[in-house]
Amino acid sequence: MRATNEIPLRQSAERGFTIVEILTALVIGSLLTMGAITIMVNSKDTYEVQDDLARLQENARFAMDLLIKDIRMAGYFGCSANNGDIWDHINNGAPGNLFDSAAGIEGMNNYHASATWEPSGVDADVDAAGITFLPGNDGLTIRYLDPGSAVELDDAMPRPSAEMKVASVGNLVDGQIVAITDCASADIVQLTAVQSGSLHLQHNSGTGTPGNVNANVEFNFSGCNAPNCLSKAYDEGAQIMSLKAVRYYLSDDDGDGSPTLHRLMVAPSGGNSVTQTQALIDGIDSLQITFGEDSTGDGVPDAYNDADNVTNWSAISTVKIGMLLHTVDQYGRQQDTTVRYVNGEEFPAQNDNRRRRLFTSTVALRNPQ
Repeated sequence: MRATNEIPLRQSAERGFTIVEILTALVIGSLLTMGAITIMVNSKDTYEVQDDLARLQENARFAMDLLIKDIRMAGYFGCSANNGDIWDHINNGAPGNLFDSAAGIEGMNNYHASATWEPSGVDADVDAAGITFLPGNDGLTIRYLDPGSAVELDDAMPRPSAEMKVASVGNLVDGQIVAITDCASADIVQLTAVQSGSLHLQHNSGTGTPGNVNANVEFNFSGCNAPNCLSKAYDEGAQIMSLKAVRYYLSDDDGDGSPTLHRLMVAPSGGNSVTQTQALIDGIDSLQITFGEDSTGDGVPDAYNDADNVTNWSAISTVKIGMLLHTVDQYGRQQDTTVRYVNGEEFPAQNDNRRRRLFTSTVALRNPQ
């Protein structure tokens, strides 16, 4: 019989966590979780802000490129440098509207109830229908001939004729406003027919909108008793180019507090020429434009003035653009409490959570006004 004096195995001691240890772990875990969430939220906010700022920069670049391109061409009416040799046959309806080629560039200062386009001096609402300017902001009108649309006369053109024989009709269409020009003068007319088969362009009076005036009544050109008469007989090689006329302005059409840069432009439609509005970019708080006057003729502006205070429009050599843009969305707790000056005009602090950037550019005019 085996002895029974073996020592029994000791059962392992088992014990759980104390309440203090559990609470400590929960606190540490909560702190780590809160830290991770904070980092994630801040990273998301930073990403959103940077993304909005990138869009803001892209919008500013796009808007500036459009404005600069048009401003550089302002007043270009072919190689004729003398505005007195430009004859406008368009039935304008009112001076200062987009169809009026009397001025290559015009400005409107701080839109208000009695604001005017200068130098024409006409009411800012001359193109009224459907346009609501944002008060306190400037507008800019630019007119010029588009060299990219140029076609050439293929045969000398008799003065009384409404027919212009061309080597190609290019992209010209019925109702388009064009100029026939050489290096001495230009006649601006509306095309009433584009015959691509026979390579003829017509500019009959009394047809289309706004239409051509009766030149015999309006101008009474010597030696030419016909309604379609031009100022001169243009020779083979004279160019025909479309008129580009645009108006830039701010408007808050939807009332969301984020104004949009708009462009009103002349365009052919259904055999007529009409004005069309394009919404370009959102988020522009302020648009301010000043004009550099070169009083000494050395090509360098001696003073910058708003449109109301320009003393000599023929001495304008540069245009300075100031635009204040904001991000579309609002993020974080940081409020914008900064007062800014846009091309000399004060823009008050908005106390919102948007980010803002100021952009300026000075553009030299290539063509005398």
